[in-house]
Amino acid sequence: MINKSILILIIFFVFFQIDQALSEESNNFSMEQNEPYEIIAENMFIEREQNVVGFSGNVVLKQGLANLKADQILLFFNENFDQEDFYKMEASGNILIRNNEATSITGNSATYNVDDNKLIMTENVVLKNQLSMINGNKLILDINSGKIEIFDDKLDQERVKGVLVDQEDDKE
Repeated sequence: MINKSILILIIFFVFFQIDQALSEESNNFSMEQNEPYEIIAENMFIEREQNVVGFSGNVVLKQGLANLKADQILLFFNENFDQEDFYKMEASGNILIRNNEATSITGNSATYNVDDNKLIMTENVVLKNQLSMINGNKLILDINSGKIEIFDDKLDQERVKGVLVDQEDDKE
């Protein structure tokens, strides 16, 4: 039988590794907000009455080292199609967000709001880095701080899951 002290140390170590992995991911998702945006897509459309600009077909949105890939991205504006009136972005389908080769976030639906500077991703969310893979139903990325939260917001879904990788195994 395992000694209770050893069991507590193992549990503490696992939670420390998860916390360390999420902290590293938070640092990895610091955004270069002063960099210009570049968007590439197969199609573009404008809905003037709704003040929406849309992109579809292998859409790639880049800002500095960060990029977001999706099947479709919609940009919402208040009155004018300029940076001051931009207030929301919605992305859908096969979303991949990364700003380096080590960390990525995937999901099926994402919304970014300028007011709170947060990106909320839902539907089959997976956060990966060298140390872990965390699955959840919802992810919130605070663009200002880089803080990432993952949780389950549906009662009928499974709990948040994590898989930790031993760094010693990766080096072999």
